[in-house]
Amino acid sequence: MARIEWTSYQFNEPSLINETDYNSIKINQNANPNYNPFYVESFYSKFKVGILGYIIGGPVATFLFSVGEELSDSDAILLEYFGGFLMLITGFFGAALFFGLFSAIPTAFSYLGYLNNSKKYYSKILKNIKLSNDYSHFVDLMAKPKILYTSSNILLWIVFILVGGSILFVIFSENNLNYEKISEEAKEIASEKYPVNKIKPYPKPENGYSPYDSYFGKGIYNNSTQNSFIIKNSNSTDAVVLLINAYSNRKTRNEFIRKGETFSMTGVPNGTYYLKWLSGNDWHPDVMIGNMKGGFQSNASASQSDDYDDWMKSDGGAEWTITLYSVSGGNMDTETITLDDFGN
Repeated sequence: MARIEWTSYQFNEPSLINETDYNSIKINQNANPNYNPFYVESFYSKFKVGILGYIIGGPVATFLFSVGEELSDSDAILLEYFGGFLMLITGFFGAALFFGLFSAIPTAFSYLGYLNNSKKYYSKILKNIKLSNDYSHFVDLMAKPKILYTSSNILLWIVFILVGGSILFVIFSENNLNYEKISEEAKEIASEKYPVNKIKPYPKPENGYSPYDSYFGKGIYNNSTQNSFIIKNSNSTDAVVLLINAYSNRKTRNEFIRKGETFSMTGVPNGTYYLKWLSGNDWHPDVMIGNMKGGFQSNASASQSDDYDDWMKSDGGAEWTITLYSVSGGNMDTETITLDDFGN
């Protein structure tokens, strides 16, 4: 029985760098913020021959096969034999490419998982070296667990996507589902939990209003740090921004920021932070957002930027500027969360 063989790549975290290497990287980072002593072979460099084989070899083989077909119909015996030979050779090559996919695809996905894990690990090292005060602090930061993607995980996802895609294709083909109808039904279900149809007039709060002090406590200030966060709300909706301590999960500030306006959170205590924000229009103090009172009656949504690489360290005199919309080429990733998760 034929067996498909493929190469599995799995990233195993090496021993943590020693204090000498730590100090060396720290010095180089101070001279060059983009300094990176870790090398990981790129996907193209690793599979260049195979990629070129499919990109160039596939079309060339197809062209030569069609040439062979035409020559095989020639009245000249030599041309006929040569055409048959071309068809035979290119047919074998095409079959090799096709059956090679069964090995190439899982190998490629396996290496992509390896690349992802290795780059995340080394990025974590470089990030923590920048954030840390000394080697001991660096070791503590590195102790935070990180999810690794193994080859088996990736294969399971491939199978899940293929099977799920096939099932969806059959369902949509046989039943000819109306996407607009599904969308309307989803909106109706959502509106039952978060009613938006009946807008109750209420004066719009001023910038800096803290609607959730009763849940998170009053904002924490330490003006001696001179740390500040400048929040630019460039959305077409108002927002309530939570400034959250990344290690304690303490909500240090909760501030209302009107659409199209900028607000500065000053006197922020030293620490490492990330953001959550609630966006929408038509604020009303009686709207429920999860277990909290106070929210938007229309266009309500919630987002966060708690990716480890986007944490913002403030250790005295730090000034961070954040714009509340997706910036092309920006350096902060945002994630949509549920309204229930906003206050957690």
